[in-house]
Order: sequence, then structure tokens, then C-alpha cells
Amino acid sequence: MNGGSSHVPTKEGGVPAYRCHKARNLGVVTIEGRDHYLGPFGTSASKQKYAGLIRAWQERAAKGAEPAPEPLPANGQATVNDLTLLFPKHVSAYYKPNRGENTEAGCISDALAIVRECGYGREPADEFRPKDLKRVRKAMVAKKWCRGYINHQIARVKRMFAFGAEEDLISGSVYHALLAVKGLRRGSPGVVEKARVRPVPIADFKAVLEKASPTVKAMLKFAFYTGARPGEICALQLRHIDRSRKVWVYAVPPGANKNEHRDQSREVLIGPRT
Repeated sequence: MNGGSSHVPTKEGGVPAYRCHKARNLGVVTIEGRDHYLGPFGTSASKQKYAGLIRAWQERAAKGAEPAPEPLPANGQATVNDLTLLFPKHVSAYYKPNRGENTEAGCISDALAIVRECGYGREPADEFRPKDLKRVRKAMVAKKWCRGYINHQIARVKRMFAFGAEEDLISGSVYHALLAVKGLRRGSPGVVEKARVRPVPIADFKAVLEKASPTVKAMLKFAFYTGARPGEICALQLRHIDRSRKVWVYAVPPGANKNEHRDQSREVLIGPRT
């Protein structure tokens, strides 16, 4: 399957077939291992482009010429596949691992997997439109992802196209058009709503403290009284705490600060015991 196109096999040495790319309803022909997109499927213009490409291919074959250099996509530059390969590399360098795990890179990988599952790959990235992004979102809904996660994932797909525009791989108008796709609203039909996270009842918290080891108990109490995140507590060392004032200040080290890539420091205040 080529980028979601219906594949019509040809006999050995036969003429490459004129096919329909189902995801985009575009005519497509594969010549010498490369997909050529011809315009709306079934139109006379697309069939004329197909005929021209076949004539050029047959002439090269008759002369025994080398394949022509691979041209850029008809629109200008990168394909969707190009972006889905380049963007994760950028993400891995841009978002630093938090306690050894780059969670943002993992979420982006999940989002781009849906883009590929929807058949978007070899076609020019400049042709990706809001309706295509909504199709990707519909596939996420079908996977029973919750509304908040879907909205975040669609934002990540948009960010990939913003990266493409920033690197001058695609037209900036593509990204700006995708901004027209708004987030799913609460109550959207068929969309899973995730229950809001509520505070743990005090009775349950105390029951856990009674069963926890001394170290875990201390960590839980530190989180309860300061609001520190689990990763921040695990990274805590005495040298990170300024104890020169009445209220101690824990300067979270970069490896445990989830907003380090935004150049934002993180401090946890440790007040006096009352």
C-alpha cells in the first residue's frame, strides 16, 4: 500500500497503473519506486499528467537511460513522511528527559502514528488541510482516547507543521490553516471524558502512611506539605536546599524540572513546622 492509495498490480514489465489515493482522493502513479500525485482522481487533467509521465518513462526505458533525478513534490518541498521523520529528531533534542524519560517525545510518537495510520505519508505536506487534521482527530476518537488527550495530541500534530514552516520545508499558510481546527468541547458526541483528578481523602492518605516504609512515608509527607512533584522529591538532595532563611527553598535541579526547556526555574518552599 502506497500512502493510502489503492494498489493495482501490473505484470512484469507492464505499464504502471493509474490509481486512487483514498485518503486524499488524488490520482497517483508509482514510477521507479516513487509516487507521483496527479491531482483529483478521475479528472482529465490528472489523466493527462499520468499519460505524460508514462511517455517519459517509456522513452527512458527505450533509450536505456538512467532514471530521472527525483523531483521535489509538485507543490514545492517536503512530504508528510519527511515531517514525521524529522520532527521527532527535533523533539528528542529540544525536550530534555525528565528523570531519564522523555515523555513529550513519546506522546508525539503516538500522535504521528495516527497520522500514518490514516494514510498520510508520501503526499506533499503542503497539501495537508484542516479536513485532513479533523480526519486524524476522528481516528483518535475511535481509539477511545479522552477529550483532553486528543486536544493535546492534535496540538502536537499542528506543532509538527509549525516546525516544517520554521525550517522552510513547507509554506507557513499550511500551519496557519490548521490553527482553524479548534479543540473538542466538553460534551462532543462520542468523545470520552476523563474524570477530573480529585484530592486523595485524608483518611486514605493516613492509612497509606501507616503501611509505608520510613523513606516512602517521609516522601509522601513532603509532597503533602509542599506540593512537590514525585520526580522532584526523588531528585532532592541536601545541597539543593537553601536553609539560610526561616522558609527553606528547594531549588529543583534541571534533570527533575519539567519546564527546564522553557528556561523556567522551579523552587519548592519548605515552611517551618507549626
